[in-house]
Amino acid sequence: MTLKAKFRTQFPASVLVQSPILLDKTGAVYTFSIDVTALQGTFSNLFQPVDDTLTALAALNSTAGLLTQTGVEAFTKRTLTGTAAEITVTNGDGAAGAPTFSLPAALTFTGKTVTGGTFDTITAKGTWAVSGTWTLPAFTLGGAVAGGGQNIAGLGTLNKVTITAPATSATLTLIDGTVLTGPAASGTVMTLGNVETVTGVKTFGAAGNVGKLAIAGTTSGSTVLNASAVASGMLKLPAATDTLVGKATTDTFTNKTFNSAGTGNVLQVSSVTVSAGQYPGETTTGSATAGNVGEYMENAIQAGSAVSVTTATPKTIAQITLTAGDWDVSGLVNGLTATSTSVTGYGASLSLVTNTLDTNAGKFSQTLSGAFVPGNSATLGIAIPPVRFSVSGSTTVFLIADMTFTASTMTAYGIIRARRVR
Repeated sequence: MTLKAKFRTQFPASVLVQSPILLDKTGAVYTFSIDVTALQGTFSNLFQPVDDTLTALAALNSTAGLLTQTGVEAFTKRTLTGTAAEITVTNGDGAAGAPTFSLPAALTFTGKTVTGGTFDTITAKGTWAVSGTWTLPAFTLGGAVAGGGQNIAGLGTLNKVTITAPATSATLTLIDGTVLTGPAASGTVMTLGNVETVTGVKTFGAAGNVGKLAIAGTTSGSTVLNASAVASGMLKLPAATDTLVGKATTDTFTNKTFNSAGTGNVLQVSSVTVSAGQYPGETTTGSATAGNVGEYMENAIQAGSAVSVTTATPKTIAQITLTAGDWDVSGLVNGLTATSTSVTGYGASLSLVTNTLDTNAGKFSQTLSGAFVPGNSATLGIAIPPVRFSVSGSTTVFLIADMTFTASTMTAYGIIRARRVR
């Protein structure tokens, strides 16, 4: 059903309105409107404005939990939880009261490090592996204690059994049945696991009942000292800075002198006898390994790869790189002429600078003559005898050719060699 009505409104001569209503009168026409800004101000005094944060909070469900803001206008509920055998949490969601944290009756510290703190009462079970310095109060041991060489300070009162060494020739039977016999008046009672000083001559075992002394290695293994069937003489151990050489072992020597001057003494290396001025050489076609005396290297440029040269201009033909050490280096340069090449000089040098002559004695050789034409592919050779290069690090030595000629062209090739001499 629809209702329709018509109203005829007559306004007085003067019409007044109040905010947020606005009035505009044009002739006999009255236009009413709303001031939105003023209306918002009126409502803000009566109602909470719309806010994204409140909207996000209103969207949460009724499940109990601790409120956490995870982002802008974003919230969720969390519950505090613990780890089994490590920490216990009560009222993790805060619904029944404030959350509380406690340690369980049995703690698991596997993979954990406990630093600092004071422990009033400790009941130790099983095997303890400890390190560093422990400061302990008085305590009672309920079983055997195995020391690991640790520094235990401030023990207080320690309940223990004091064992006094038996008198000379007297015996003491320990709890495991071991019998401890007292030493002679001048003897020493030695305790395993300690550093002991032994004076006088001590005998291990007896004739027919061999006594052996085993000396443990620094990291593993042991060395057994075993006397011969008829023992005599004395085994003298070296000083702390010396080396005791073992048979069939690899040993490192420092500041040692090998002297075979005595009657019947022979010094051999790899089954070869070595004596003054007589050191056997290599009898195979092999080469000395890098770093050893006799190490050899060379770089040869053949005629087919000859390098073009310019008259009276030093030119690098080949090069080698020496490692630190004492070397003899030598070289040979061959010049090749064309059919009409006229030559007046040819030379060679061993230099530490590429394309540069080193004219020091022994490192430079040159032949000068009147102009002559040797003909096509004639070879003009000049050698540098072995010269010493003593270098402290990687050093490159260059073989330099120096040809003086007119008319036509020349090329050069050659070889540079080096031998480690010591």
